[in-house]
Amino acid sequence: SLVKNFYHHCSCDSNSDGSNGQPYINATQTKAIVSLGVQMRSYCSIRLILVRRFDSSETTFQAFISSINTQIATCDPTSIARVDDLSSLDRIISELGKTVTYCAYVTNSAMFYSTNYNSIAKGCVTIQIAFYTTVSGYIKSESNSPIPEVTVTYNIGGISGTVKTNNAGYYKITVQTTSIKTSTTTATITPSLTSGGLQHRFTCTGYSGCKAIDITIPFNDRTYKIERQVQHAKESTVDFTDESTVVITGKAILVNTAQYCTGNQPCFLPGVEICPYEAGNNALLSTCTKTSTLDGLYQIAIPIGASVDLKPRYTSFNKSASIEPKVIQILEIGANVVNKDFTVFTTFQVDITVAGGTCKKKLGENTVLEITMPSFCPSY
Repeated sequence: SLVKNFYHHCSCDSNSDGSNGQPYINATQTKAIVSLGVQMRSYCSIRLILVRRFDSSETTFQAFISSINTQIATCDPTSIARVDDLSSLDRIISELGKTVTYCAYVTNSAMFYSTNYNSIAKGCVTIQIAFYTTVSGYIKSESNSPIPEVTVTYNIGGISGTVKTNNAGYYKITVQTTSIKTSTTTATITPSLTSGGLQHRFTCTGYSGCKAIDITIPFNDRTYKIERQVQHAKESTVDFTDESTVVITGKAILVNTAQYCTGNQPCFLPGVEICPYEAGNNALLSTCTKTSTLDGLYQIAIPIGASVDLKPRYTSFNKSASIEPKVIQILEIGANVVNKDFTVFTTFQVDITVAGGTCKKKLGENTVLEITMPSFCPSY
């Protein structure tokens, strides 16, 4: 009776796809997990057994008992999904790079399917176990600001490529390959970035395998990479710090002098002190500097990613100069900054008497004076 119902309703002997009741099975590896998809493809099967074959040994590791009533009612061959976790240490060592076969067997003694699952009605798939590893981390400035768009070049067991940090400064490298046959291999991770004409300098202090890319470069100018062993089915973390310094440049300009100078280049005032403070407070980020007597230029080195308040001051004849703006604020500096100029508004009145002879007799009413300031201006 049971046999007749099956046969009449869904046809046990031959499915429309020509499988003749043979189960379908596929296998894909993601990380250290093999995912198995199985479709019974027979309305007569009462029991499904999955078998794993490796090095001539065979293991039954997943069993599924189907419902005959459900199958008769729907004529829908049962599908299931199972996983094989390869992440245990003994399997990492013994199975990496090897070929593993997964088979699905169906039985139904009442329908004349064999009760011995190793004889008929089986479907098999073979997969080579691939090496899998990830390396990830953050790249940030010394002030903990994320550094985006850093190119991270990697070579893991001969597999090369690049990734970039996102807006949070995060990067992730994933390698899955059958070409690596050992459970450990060498990984080289090298960050690089050029922005605004600045070649960034990265360090990896505290991580094993942290090495200078070029040891002939002075110590404070070196940039570093990671060269270390990574393991199959393991995730590694490596963070880098961008220890680059950006340079801010500008001048202290004398107000209303450009009109008298060649090329409308204003005169500058040397000796103006510029101090860099952390934005929003009075903590110095680096030492103060003064505008040059040669070209009026100041240069201040700031750790990349820092936010800075630049404050000027100048005193002459016990008088503090009026300088605007009083503060130049730059947030999260990521590259060299130029033309951050201050304007000096303070002027002094100078009384000049033009006289001749030892008696200092006044010489007329229309004396013309030419004033030059060779130290402060190209011409004035």
